[in-house]
Amino acid sequence: MAGIAHADVARSIHGPFWERNVGCDVVVPSGAWNGHDVVVVPAVMLVDDGLESRLAAAADRGAHVVVTFASGIADLDDHVVPGGYPGALRDLLGIVSEEFTPPRAGQAIHLDNGMVGDRWFEDVRTTDAEVDASAVDGPRPGGPALTRATRGDGAAWYVATWLDDEGWGRLADDLLSATGIPPVADVDRRLEAVPPVRGARVVAVPAQPRRRAPDRPWPPRTRGARRHPVDGDLTLGGRRPHRRPRDLTTHSPTIECAPYHGMSR
Repeated sequence: MAGIAHADVARSIHGPFWERNVGCDVVVPSGAWNGHDVVVVPAVMLVDDGLESRLAAAADRGAHVVVTFASGIADLDDHVVPGGYPGALRDLLGIVSEEFTPPRAGQAIHLDNGMVGDRWFEDVRTTDAEVDASAVDGPRPGGPALTRATRGDGAAWYVATWLDDEGWGRLADDLLSATGIPPVADVDRRLEAVPPVRGARVVAVPAQPRRRAPDRPWPPRTRGARRHPVDGDLTLGGRRPHRRPRDLTTHSPTIECAPYHGMSR
């Protein structure tokens, strides 16, 4: 899809969790995601036959599954799944997208809950999902932009537009509130708090693994970083606290990931 890159969407939705010091795992799409309370599928266009059942099982046990636009469109052979978008995932999400209706370049899409999107929209029709937010303007005024379907003890969400940073942040807050996921620590957002033992409760499902070019080896896990346990207050002096930029092409203590490749815990 022109203008839609899996890695860019993944960065957009991962950012708010990172800023809130909530650890994330990025895993292969074939995982079961046991123990994860939020499962994110960010613009994963090609999916295998079993992905919907695995996501449904996660929602049934209480997880909140979030699927963005440009997901579930085709199978692993790049054959479009018939019956309407988002193809293989529409029954889980309780929606059918009839047509892609992206806005004009630079056109914002205002939603009735105060969120703002751009770059993408769809003509969505709900089957058994509830509409959480609709477009006020844009190519489809009144069209559903954010839907939620109750599934077992959890829910399946669909995001039909590319939200701005504030919108992704509000969605992250809603998910964290619904699942009761706390931050690792209540610290300045310029700092990165890391749990002493890995055990993230948010997981992102990346696109199908692809072979990495030989001239682009994986970066080392750390670049001179040191980790020290802290018990009590920590006072930082001298230098301004530094946080690494959001970059899904490098390894971080709170997220193990790279575009098109992931490792389970």
